[in-house]
Amino acid sequence: ARMAPDPASLPALKAALGITPAQEAQWKSYADGIATLAATRQQMQGAAREMPMPERFESRADRHATGAQAHDWLNGLRADLAKVLTPEQRQILDREAPLMPPPPR
Repeated sequence: ARMAPDPASLPALKAALGITPAQEAQWKSYADGIATLAATRQQMQGAAREMPMPERFESRADRHATGAQAHDWLNGLRADLAKVLTPEQRQILDREAPLMPPPPR
């Protein structure tokens, strides 16, 4: 499955894109979203590991629903960023950080 970009890769992606001051607000929203998503995923995985197996299985649907909402949210932030990019920058974004497909239901 396609994962969100690694937060550690963001400085290189920003440099590759050549984000301008006019694009900074949308970039920051997207970058913050990636960092938030990574932290949330780590927290959810940690919590799931602590659960007894029956509870872990029962909570799976909720975790998938939360993951789907997070994917949609991050794709929305990415779309906002893409709107302010040049066609050349969009090609780089599509190559380096493509849209995330929805997680399996």
